[in-house]
Amino acid sequence: MPTSLDLDKAQALVVAAFIDATRDTHHLGELAEQPWRDAYRRRQLGWLDAAGLIAAHAIRLHAVDLVDRDDSPPLWAFEVAEAGNAIGSDPTHDPDRRAVTAMAIRRAISRGPAGDPDAEPGRTLAGWLFPNADADAAAAHLAAHVLAHALRYRKWWGRPAWYAAFGLDLLDVLTEDLPAVDPAGGRPRREEARQREALRVAVAGVHAARIATKARIAEAAGISRPTLDSWLAR
Repeated sequence: MPTSLDLDKAQALVVAAFIDATRDTHHLGELAEQPWRDAYRRRQLGWLDAAGLIAAHAIRLHAVDLVDRDDSPPLWAFEVAEAGNAIGSDPTHDPDRRAVTAMAIRRAISRGPAGDPDAEPGRTLAGWLFPNADADAAAAHLAAHVLAHALRYRKWWGRPAWYAAFGLDLLDVLTEDLPAVDPAGGRPRREEARQREALRVAVAGVHAARIATKARIAEAAGISRPTLDSWLAR
């Protein structure tokens, strides 16, 4: 059963990730935070659930980094790096996807050295993914793992993990009332230009989160691939 300390740590993790995710938006004035808050609220997650989701993506991004830069990454890292869809799936409505991914991670760990302490990220993530009667305890354990190893995950638990968890919802929020991003001509009005700049910031965040293909991001943002590429090049 999670303690009040678990809840305090979960809240601190979620708030810190949100602050990091919005650090590039302050020059947008009123647009600095509200769409980002709306995207978070759409998921209707409690502190523990949100912290677990952010921590899970931090571990996934750590695994992606291991696969990208290590000559011989551990076997579990390959499975964790590909776990984005399972991490983002609904634990109530899609337990099978999560269970299959958890078992794949566990099998990969079993093929490595017995009791390997370096496989702790994979073991912890698999425990959270596997259908669990005490989901709050699993989420608290996952968040505690990331916080306990803050140096290991420092590149991932803030902005990248927040965008991995909520970035696609954010693109949906930002495009609800936005005119076409590729206008036929003329300069956009100031408010419209600020909305587009907010969308550009969000697009860059989602891309860095390694949670969706460029085609998926462009579709969600309502922009063309050339526009996407030009935004990411800035």
